[in-house]
Amino acid sequence: MENRREDNKVMIIAEVANAHQGSMKQAEKMVNAAAEAGADAVKFQLFTAGELCVKAHSRYEHFQKLELSHEKMQTLYNLARKNKLLFFSDAFGYESAEFLMSFPADGIKVHSADLSNVHLLNLLSGWEGTIMLSCGGASELEIHRALSILRPSEQKLILLHGFQSFPTPLEETHLKRMGHIRETFRLPVGFMDHIDAEDEMAFTLPLMAVSAGAVLIEKHLTLDRSLKGIDYYSSLNPDEMKAFVRQVRRAEQALGNREVSFGSKEKEYRVKMKKQLVASLSVPEGSIIRKEDLTYKRAEDNCNPLSIDNIEGKKVKQSIQEDDVIKLSHLDLKTGILIIARMNSTRLPGKALTPIMNKPALELLFERAMLSKSADAIILCTTENPEDDALEELAAKKGIKCYRGDELDVLKRMIGACEQENLDIAVRVTGDDILLSPTHLDEAVHHLIKTNSDYCHNKGLPSGTECEVFTVQALKTIYLFAEEPDNTEYLTYFIESENFHRSELPVPPEFKRDVSLTLDTLDDLEAISFLLENIYRADTPFTQEALTRFIDAHPDRFRIRYAPKIYSQVKDSLNCELDFSRKT
Repeated sequence: MENRREDNKVMIIAEVANAHQGSMKQAEKMVNAAAEAGADAVKFQLFTAGELCVKAHSRYEHFQKLELSHEKMQTLYNLARKNKLLFFSDAFGYESAEFLMSFPADGIKVHSADLSNVHLLNLLSGWEGTIMLSCGGASELEIHRALSILRPSEQKLILLHGFQSFPTPLEETHLKRMGHIRETFRLPVGFMDHIDAEDEMAFTLPLMAVSAGAVLIEKHLTLDRSLKGIDYYSSLNPDEMKAFVRQVRRAEQALGNREVSFGSKEKEYRVKMKKQLVASLSVPEGSIIRKEDLTYKRAEDNCNPLSIDNIEGKKVKQSIQEDDVIKLSHLDLKTGILIIARMNSTRLPGKALTPIMNKPALELLFERAMLSKSADAIILCTTENPEDDALEELAAKKGIKCYRGDELDVLKRMIGACEQENLDIAVRVTGDDILLSPTHLDEAVHHLIKTNSDYCHNKGLPSGTECEVFTVQALKTIYLFAEEPDNTEYLTYFIESENFHRSELPVPPEFKRDVSLTLDTLDDLEAISFLLENIYRADTPFTQEALTRFIDAHPDRFRIRYAPKIYSQVKDSLNCELDFSRKT
């Protein structure tokens, strides 16, 4: 069991402890009751009186009566498995731990009384199962010393907050301490609930712990609290345990995810309630928008609201009437195609100048970009490295502008190009995509403008022919707030959040193909050369229809693009989040 289970649910442990009172019949009933209640696990305590205390201790004989033999524990383990429950147990000594490790149990709990028991801790340090370390009544130094033996970097460890005071007073629960423990030791934290079962907070307190980040809740179970058996103070009856489990599961639904992600109802709320940027008075064509020309009102227009700061000072290319929702289509905006390329390539060195059809590969991409009808400028974004001088020379020959910047900071390079050309909209095309579809590029730009989007893509096309369109303001926002600026090359990952309005160009089925035509390897070079030898004409640009027909006629010559699962794995390996605390 890691920080959370695969289904992201809190682990609910029905704690039997010694409520069985030494009776195997009672213990078996409690396992069945835990399963019936919907708990995830059942937990017992394994000890001998000799492991717990000296013979002269006043409760030595009491503990002897509560001992469960190894045979009985094995029977309870088997019963838990039959009921599809995980089986956990406290180990109060070396002998008990050895036996539990031999099952093996799903988890072994070290009581806070044993945090200094180096014999027990050294034994458990070699175990591969989950270890739960109780922190109740323990100092931070004791916890630190125990962890230095258990080596959390190599083991599955969970710290447990709480203690049993038969019952524990509400004011000594200190739920805020959970966060402190988690941050101090950088480990997941669970909550051992020992409040009076008759207290009105008996259900509420664990739910608060769930909200505070508890990955597991340990709740005592008894068959009949009115009999006042061992550990009855904080124990729930079976029917109460069932209701408790149901409440925890409902609380989890309310917690949702940490990331801001709008559900369907929240999206409906946003569309219905969010005010739009509208004209406060009629604005004639050709005028420059002033702040006083704009205001915010609700409008029944399912459109991404624009920011007044991004609109002020823009030229109006078509008149706007009072109360009209302001759209990008109203404005005179400058669009640029940014071609990101460099000579330094690991898999296919120098590929930008690799000859295809007797032309450098990058020149073929320039030709495709120049067919765009929406672009006001085409800019090669390359590095300041000397080997990229040749790329700048090639761009100059073709009448393509150039911007050079830091090799690793791709986004800064893009923003520099946008500022150089005073762009409002940037189309990103990588140097690998030499088969770019100019028609679909123009359609993506138009779609972004029509929908007031921050970002639009046409990735339904074969990779290598598609592009991504950004507002320059979105690029600057990502650069300003990126938690890991070094990862801003992966722009798509950053923009996949509710901070931006994203849209996708609907690509007709006749153009959708799940193949890769990017120039990345020698095999790609061979496949693309084969394609162009058959459809490329110097005097007549090939169409997307012609490209698609050729792919369909030769499916074995082209590789499948990255599967979504691989895409997800790449994204998860990077930190592509925005950190607004850094600039607030």
